[in-house]
Amino acid sequence: LEAGLSGLVGGLVGCFGGLGIAQFLAARTFSLGGTDLSASLQWVIFSITLILAVAVAQLGSFFPVRGAMRLDPVRTLKEN
Repeated sequence: LEAGLSGLVGGLVGCFGGLGIAQFLAARTFSLGGTDLSASLQWVIFSITLILAVAVAQLGSFFPVRGAMRLDPVRTLKEN
């Protein structure tokens, strides 16, 4: 759950941060003669990006969680 939420938050920050940077670069680079170009949010790409961000976070946490599940909690907490 924690990895999934981290992936979701990271995906949201990345999508909106990337969109903001794209709009800034479009305004600075391509605004010649008053032409207003702006980046738009496409919901299909946004959804796929969030799904991939959550999937990568889940895959990245799989092996550490698997190793932690093999530990005996009482023995682990007792040892210094």
